[in-house]
Amino acid sequence: MYVKKMCEYVVSANMLCVLTKGLLDSYSPPTQESRTYKNWIAVLDLKTCFECRSRHGQIYQMDEVPDLEPPLHFHCRCEIRPMKAVIAGYGTKDGQNGADYWMKYVADLPEYYITRDELLSLGWKKGKSPAKFAPEKMATMGIYQNRNGHLPQRSGRIWYEADINYYSGRRNGHRLLWSNDGLLFVTYDHYETFLEII
Repeated sequence: MYVKKMCEYVVSANMLCVLTKGLLDSYSPPTQESRTYKNWIAVLDLKTCFECRSRHGQIYQMDEVPDLEPPLHFHCRCEIRPMKAVIAGYGTKDGQNGADYWMKYVADLPEYYITRDELLSLGWKKGKSPAKFAPEKMATMGIYQNRNGHLPQRSGRIWYEADINYYSGRRNGHRLLWSNDGLLFVTYDHYETFLEII
């Protein structure tokens, strides 16, 4: 089923659901400037070049000098600025029962988390609603590959990911990411940008 728009272009009903869900799934916690990290910020629109878009959200140590620095080209609108940080307990809608608080102070996820394998054994398939198969649960999806290299990388560092702020329907873009050496970040836009959990 398609919905015709006034501008004479057609948007599928499924796409409208995705767009609406994205607006409803917003979460904006109180933030402060990170003392440890800075990140690359690009203005994302039709004029943004591929290089700027691919670096958007890249995280650097405060004292680290990036291999390339903005401006990359004549009309570059990128900048590197201190990234935002969230105090543990405010990174999710669940407060002190949230995964960010638990990972920071208990070094484990709350009991309402299940693994991807447990979810699959209950009959879940990618693209389906996890809440139909495991009500009142959230999933930890295991190792996060960090293919775009936006999270801080180091030899031997392994990143893990878990859903946050998920209660029903399709999975949202909110994730908690933590490393085997204690780093903790959160994303609300499906890995495009990150906030440090302090």
